[in-house]
Amino acid sequence: MGAMGAMSSSDVHQDLSATIGDAVFSAGKTKHVYKLVIMNELMVAKKFFNCGNGIGEVSAAENESFLVSEITRLKSIAWILDEFKDTASVKGVDISQDITVTEAWIFRESNITASKASGLFANGSSGSAVWLVEPRRTKAVDNAFSHYVYIASKKTFVLADVQGSIVNIQGIDTIVLFDMMMHTTEQDSGVGDCGKPGINTFTEQHICTYMCGSLGFELMNQVDDE
Repeated sequence: MGAMGAMSSSDVHQDLSATIGDAVFSAGKTKHVYKLVIMNELMVAKKFFNCGNGIGEVSAAENESFLVSEITRLKSIAWILDEFKDTASVKGVDISQDITVTEAWIFRESNITASKASGLFANGSSGSAVWLVEPRRTKAVDNAFSHYVYIASKKTFVLADVQGSIVNIQGIDTIVLFDMMMHTTEQDSGVGDCGKPGINTFTEQHICTYMCGSLGFELMNQVDDE
């Protein structure tokens, strides 16, 4: 693939030259992941192939809309994570400060011909190819933080299927969170949002640890320490 127009979440536009693999590198239930190289740095580029209409039936406009929703979730959780750390500090609770949310950008292909990976012209779709680009990660999440998200949102949303990876950043092992999905009361956060039933599942299945109690959270479920 040739030049791509890169647009960050802050609406700052920058043209970059990138190369994307033709074959799917990894796949989940809704997104395909491709290897992407930018300035000799290995990244991953994600696009939706299933958003409820059937596999392979995602239009360029739908893909862009759902990717924007995903990067919005990432930025929202990054803000809540900072608040979580501040709350723990104020209450004198020792938590790992080495947790962060992945960087992410929205990239739009600027080639006259779309990349093979985009599949736009192969399936007759119109529109430009848009990708969610992140540093390449592997997989793992903090139990108390998931509980805090539920509280901080005033019980209007919970994290779902969030993943994390231990990455060494400047000599410090850091947990980097990525692939954010949510269940919301309005069921409007994007693909995978199961609404109130999803929130109910979280409250039924979440197991509080000593940290939830130390932070002053209302305890939901506990396991005896015996």
